[in-house]
Amino acid sequence: HQKPALIEVHLAVLLFGLAGLFGKWLTLAPVIIVWGRASFAALSLLLWLKGDFGLRSKSSKALITFVLSGALLAVHWVAFFKSIQLSTVAIGLLTFSSFPLFTVFLGIILERKGISWREIVLSIGCTLGVGLVAPPISWESTMWQGACWGIFSGFTFAILAWVNKGLVQSSSGQQIAGWQNGVAALVLLPWVIQDLPSVVLSEWVLLVLLGVVFTAISHSLFIRSMVQLRPQTVSLIASLEPVYGILAAWLILQEVPSLQKIAGGTIILGITLWASLARKK
Repeated sequence: HQKPALIEVHLAVLLFGLAGLFGKWLTLAPVIIVWGRASFAALSLLLWLKGDFGLRSKSSKALITFVLSGALLAVHWVAFFKSIQLSTVAIGLLTFSSFPLFTVFLGIILERKGISWREIVLSIGCTLGVGLVAPPISWESTMWQGACWGIFSGFTFAILAWVNKGLVQSSSGQQIAGWQNGVAALVLLPWVIQDLPSVVLSEWVLLVLLGVVFTAISHSLFIRSMVQLRPQTVSLIASLEPVYGILAAWLILQEVPSLQKIAGGTIILGITLWASLARKK
């Protein structure tokens, strides 16, 4: 029974990684890309759940949390695609992968606990890795701007992960994803509505693919695989997302990462994997 689940989770993570390529394929503004992604993902998940996002039994506090998390998802994705458009897929994915560093510090603040030696090693490793991945500091450099947007996307993702940690106790993954995508689409609508008539058919096709296949379907596959697989197995496979994305950008977009970026990415991924394994043990 585990073999189909392993195929599903690898396929889901591959689709997650390939989503970054749409930042290069689409010349649209990041807010339009994210609005399209969120809109078509929400519609797909609404059909999948037969119109039930599980909101009737939620308290007003839970509904407010859903709304805020959806807005945060919009900010996170806009920063992520902005990063890729300004720099490269590799820089966008690897700087985003710094989110475990922010997760550590959020844990210290929110749980009011001390920092362990493992978390110190994780922080130093992620900082060193990002330092190697990021280009030389220059506010006029689009590569540097892209790296900053990528780090910001990692920061917002870390906050979102903490919020989802509470939401997942009372809602399914598909319900959370559907509601957050719907809110993200509504939040961004005022910013994009004037530009939507200028979106051409080929761009609409890519937006539908991004929302349906690379967001709704990939998320559903990922959630379903967790029924059969151990959490540590899923988390380790999920860490392959930047690897799949960078390899795809190399093969499809001819974006060849430098040895320095490969070294930085190896440190970030290696230290994250080590921390994940140590935590599970």
